Amino acid sequence: LHLSLRRQRQMCIRDRGLINLEYLSDLEQLAAALAPHDALAVTDAIATARHRIAGNVSPVLALEAMMIVSTPQVAA
Repeated sequence: LHLSLRRQRQMCIRDRGLINLEYLSDLEQLAAALAPHDALAVTDAIATARHRIAGNVSPVLALEAMMIVSTPQVAA
């Protein structure tokens, strides 16, 4: 039964756009560790990067900016 439910979940995720299912467990762990406002900041950073790339910004620069915003801050 567990395998069947997992397969159904994978099919649902694939239908909604997650292509790299091998990263699913890592993404679930990250999602569980993020506070809601942090998850929203990551989502906003991804949307901003997509918008910048669509506006002819260098993809490397757009992704670098996205990663800076998306990386958890460590207290010194």
